[in-house]
Amino acid sequence: EDEAQAQFLDDKKQELFEEIRKAKLNKVVAETDGVTVEDLNPVEIKIQRKVINTPLGRMVQKCVAGAWVEELEQTQETEDKDEPERSLFVFLPNDPFRRLCVSIGNMVVFDIVIYSSIGVSCFFLMVTPPAEDLPGDVPIVPFVEMVRWNQVFTFLFLFEAIVRIVSDGLYFTRTAYLKSGWNIIDFTVLTLSLVDEFGLLQGDGGTAKVIRMGRALKPLRLMKRNQGMRQVIDALISTMMPVAYVVLFSLFNYFTFAIIGVGLFAGNFSRCSTPRADYPLGHLECVGGYPRLDDGVLVPSAWINPINHFDSFGDAVVTLFRVNTFKYVEILYASMDATPDVNQSPLEDSHRENCLFLVTYLIIGGLFC
Repeated sequence: EDEAQAQFLDDKKQELFEEIRKAKLNKVVAETDGVTVEDLNPVEIKIQRKVINTPLGRMVQKCVAGAWVEELEQTQETEDKDEPERSLFVFLPNDPFRRLCVSIGNMVVFDIVIYSSIGVSCFFLMVTPPAEDLPGDVPIVPFVEMVRWNQVFTFLFLFEAIVRIVSDGLYFTRTAYLKSGWNIIDFTVLTLSLVDEFGLLQGDGGTAKVIRMGRALKPLRLMKRNQGMRQVIDALISTMMPVAYVVLFSLFNYFTFAIIGVGLFAGNFSRCSTPRADYPLGHLECVGGYPRLDDGVLVPSAWINPINHFDSFGDAVVTLFRVNTFKYVEILYASMDATPDVNQSPLEDSHRENCLFLVTYLIIGGLFC
């Protein structure tokens, strides 16, 4: 009797909780777009997303639909796992042709043949002469033989791609061929090789040359098949974003110091090509000829700029780039010899404090550039 009474009380408690929950839902529903409690189907919530990011949606997620949606997701995952994937929308897993491709792709002999073909193809790239009839050049492998073998390798790689695509799918399966970056490289190299073999761009010399340059990517196919190399390449790729920040910082340094350099030294590096207009003379006196001391030949005088200077923003960037390569001695001396008047010849060590500009740039830019 006591157990029956306890069960009765539990049922009443559950009913009370249900009524309170339904009352809360009806209150929220009244404040929304007229959606009723009967409309709170978890499938509708999952698929149509009617009440997401609304008070009603949050209440449903907490009170009613949490377990339903979770169960629905589990059901969909189970259905997705149970549903067989078709490669190329045609071949089921038990299809004889697909099973044949899977077995071929898993054969060790097949991998050895592909590896060997890639290695020989890379060797042909190294020994291919720039022209077929180059005089005085005897190729290691006859040009005709290399062309013939390259055709064989191209169609062998095409066969490999077909085997992989039929086995794993092209794109819409979980392990699709084109969902791997390394396979994309393989596919790109194969496409360029086929375009080159069939001569689809034979008449367009520039484009055909670019297509042939794509053959240089063939060694990357060997990296794909070596786990250690793949880890090294993946590690390098993962550092691209931090390196990009360093590049941005370097560009910021270039632009900032280039603007400052133009303001400080624009026109101050100019000088006369002969001693005719040495300091305190300048541009106006740099005319006529001047006899060279060694042979007495009369050479014309001209007001010239050194190769590296700060007369414009572009020239300043190039000058700073040279400073970055630690070939800055001439530029450093020129900055210390510069005089304030742009039409006056430089004087040795007239403004030594100017070197602080380049020293500061070397300290800051040298750390990252």
